[in-house]
Amino acid sequence: MTVPIVRGIIHGRTIELTDDPAMPDGTVVEVTVRQVGHSVGLSLTELPGFGAWADQPECEQLDEWYRAERRHGLVDGEND
Repeated sequence: MTVPIVRGIIHGRTIELTDDPAMPDGTVVEVTVRQVGHSVGLSLTELPGFGAWADQPECEQLDEWYRAERRHGLVDGEND
């Protein structure tokens, strides 16, 4: 059986998966947790050098886009 790798976000004792695990609801699974990149909650304005842009009108939209990309694993945060 192929073992799917699914990313998620930890909320306390709950892990919110970003993709469908392709298993029936109620399936018992074993989970190994490994941090990938930085916290998804990190805002662009918290990144070094980006705070100077925080007062720009389009910064909020860009920050929302960036967070969505991070949630879906499209930006890994390793080079932030």
